[in-house]
Amino acid sequence: MSAPRLLETMRAEDGRVALIGRHLARLAASADAFGYPLDVEAVRQRVEAEVVGPGARGVRLSVGEGGDAEIETWPLDAAPFRTVWIDPEPFAEAGSWQTAHKTTARDAYRARHDRALARGADEAVLVNARGEVTEGTRTNVWAEVDGRLWTPPLAAGGLGGVMRAHVLATRAGAGERGLTPDDLRAADALFLSNALRGWMRVALVD
Repeated sequence: MSAPRLLETMRAEDGRVALIGRHLARLAASADAFGYPLDVEAVRQRVEAEVVGPGARGVRLSVGEGGDAEIETWPLDAAPFRTVWIDPEPFAEAGSWQTAHKTTARDAYRARHDRALARGADEAVLVNARGEVTEGTRTNVWAEVDGRLWTPPLAAGGLGGVMRAHVLATRAGAGERGLTPDDLRAADALFLSNALRGWMRVALVD
């Protein structure tokens, strides 16, 4: 099997990626962990040069084991996730390198996302072998309880999302707490976040 490529999926507004610093910091940490050479400043300059044009665009940046970078962009439509389904089967990859780093090795995530679509939901919420919520297949998960926002700690086995880190750093009352499916069902409100789509209020599909 060929080595996975490191992956960052970003949102650009009018040619500017607002969270590029966080994206590149995560990319650099993964490159170091995988032993991939990476010229962070050169990648930043390429993104700034290639991500142009008005409006919102999706940006897919990947880096291979030789340090080569590929950039794709596309017009981003207004299609946020609105519903989630809690996948009851433990996600075997939780806590592995596949969830600690964002890479192109995403078959397990895609399979769970397809299961959610088959049940009429936009996204699947994943749980680990201990029954704890970890993340969504493409998002991080948040529960509002008594006016505070909680997201699972990374120790539960999910990916450290760029938007997740931004929310924890900038939104008063946001924090980490272990969550179970029952906690999500009892929450005052549920939200998903990712760097591409931002902040999304969602409803549970049972």
